[in-house]
Amino acid sequence: MTRYGNKQTNRGWEAHILFTKNTPIIEALRSHPMAREIFALHGMGCIGCMGSNQETIGNGAKMHNIDVEALLKELNELLEAENKQSV
Repeated sequence: MTRYGNKQTNRGWEAHILFTKNTPIIEALRSHPMAREIFALHGMGCIGCMGSNQETIGNGAKMHNIDVEALLKELNELLEAENKQSV
């Protein structure tokens, strides 16, 4: 994941972290329990394969001919929803 900047919350300023094209697939899978479902919905059902340990989200999407921006949008919505719940 990449630090995308800072945002102000009730607790002060916090780093806002988002998935990017360069995020390893395995990191996304470990970061949120629903990430696996998002990948599967976009046609990346082979998330359990060895490629998920080595490939980035961008490379995996390219190999599967998937719209990486749409995939990242949904993955990051998971993080944003989680961040809202923790505030």
